[in-house]
Amino acid sequence: MCSYATQIKLVTPSGELLVVDSDDGELMTVMRSSYGLLGIVYEVTFRVRAFRALSMRHRTYSLDDFLQALPGLKEEVDSMMLYLFPIVDRVAVEFRRHQEDASVKSRWQ
Repeated sequence: MCSYATQIKLVTPSGELLVVDSDDGELMTVMRSSYGLLGIVYEVTFRVRAFRALSMRHRTYSLDDFLQALPGLKEEVDSMMLYLFPIVDRVAVEFRRHQEDASVKSRWQ
């Protein structure tokens, strides 16, 4: 969701009003992932995108197996999110891919 933000207005800790938009490059990147820790956000403008179907799959590894599989996982085109469970020696990987075929419909639409 944060990647859709095109403009963020906030009050900095010093009380200054600040407007950050997509032209601000690295500052916008930092703002998108700051969880509001750089000030009080009072307005955000989001870019609207068309809904696309998404497929997900999960694979669970032991830590050693994950470290061995990691070079190959980096070559995959799917986006990945990791769930780390160090106490039970497990890493769960969630693979996500947008469906490019417009005829594919989600049950959740």
